[in-house]
Amino acid sequence: MNALQTLKQLPANKEQVELFSNKLIAELDAGDIDPLQAKFLFKALEEVQKAIKENLDTMALTEANKYPEKTFELTGFKVEKAELGTKYDYSKCGDPILIKLQKLSEDVQARVKSRQELLKNCPIEGVEMTDEETGEMTRCFPPSKTSTSGIKITMK
Repeated sequence: MNALQTLKQLPANKEQVELFSNKLIAELDAGDIDPLQAKFLFKALEEVQKAIKENLDTMALTEANKYPEKTFELTGFKVEKAELGTKYDYSKCGDPILIKLQKLSEDVQARVKSRQELLKNCPIEGVEMTDEETGEMTRCFPPSKTSTSGIKITMK
């Protein structure tokens, strides 16, 4: 069996994705599937996707360019040729105002980060702090903290 034949065993349209997802969830809920083994397989698929993404994107664009339309449908998928993720490089503009603003922004970001670190270390009952510009005293408290539990999976 070649790689494409293996991929074709996976869901290939919205309806199949929904059916497969529901079936997978039901089997996980019923205890018929080991959730760690399922997680490992999905991790492996992610790694495959990362490994081929750049080449596949280039090849798929070349193939899509064989179609003259900007948007077309093919085997139940809508394909739209578009500019994705336009980026601008301002480093060679030589604009002194932009350079000053970027420096100011970096300084402010550094001050914000420093202040956040200070607040992280505040005692839970709070601490009196003085605004150096106004002299005003304020009781400051540490930031609220939330986190999500999960597992990290690394392929060996």
